[in-house]
Amino acid sequence: MPGESALIAAEGVGYTFPDGVVALDTVDLRVAAGERVALIGANGAGKSTLLLALAELLPVAGKVSRDPGCRVAIVFQDPDDQLFMPSVIDEVAFAPLNRGVAKEEARDRSLAALERFDLGGLEDRHPSALSLGQRKRLCLAVAMAMEPGLLLLDEPFAGLDPAGCRDLAGWLRSLDTGFVLATHNLPLAAELTARCVTLAGGRVGAEGPTAEIVADATTLRALGL
Repeated sequence: MPGESALIAAEGVGYTFPDGVVALDTVDLRVAAGERVALIGANGAGKSTLLLALAELLPVAGKVSRDPGCRVAIVFQDPDDQLFMPSVIDEVAFAPLNRGVAKEEARDRSLAALERFDLGGLEDRHPSALSLGQRKRLCLAVAMAMEPGLLLLDEPFAGLDPAGCRDLAGWLRSLDTGFVLATHNLPLAAELTARCVTLAGGRVGAEGPTAEIVADATTLRALGL
């Protein structure tokens, strides 16, 4: 936010797909520590690409900078794009172990994370045996086991029925970490975030209080929402 020290900042960020399609065009975005920001726009607006850029998973033009020591964790729209280990606990322990955490401590952290997201007792299951809602919570547990300073959430409500969306929203509300939430679920965006940034054609458009933007029919029509 203007006037606040940014936990992460994108400055003039651009990205063009190999086929020549411009996905991001000189995007500027600042997110302060603890802030919860909604990112909205039509399909193809650049939301997912921007999250990948903030996670430094793309070779973008421009600059992405973050506060020293701040870890960024990303949760993809489809859990099956993210889960790859043979058991639930292996999924959660993977990042701590790769950071050099001792095996026993990594297991203890993983069990605590699974309990936190109501996945206790499922540690030996294969992730594919879980329901979609459980797999989405597992991805949250994996992300939070990294002890991130910022969480990037790409369409976390996709594929869930209304009850599943409300349930997942409750878990997101309980987090003690700021996040950037890319979503088409405008009511939940207004409920979970204070600030909203709109994207269209890879460019940032309106920015402001989420409740005001999602209630502005003119803005939403212009975005194709």
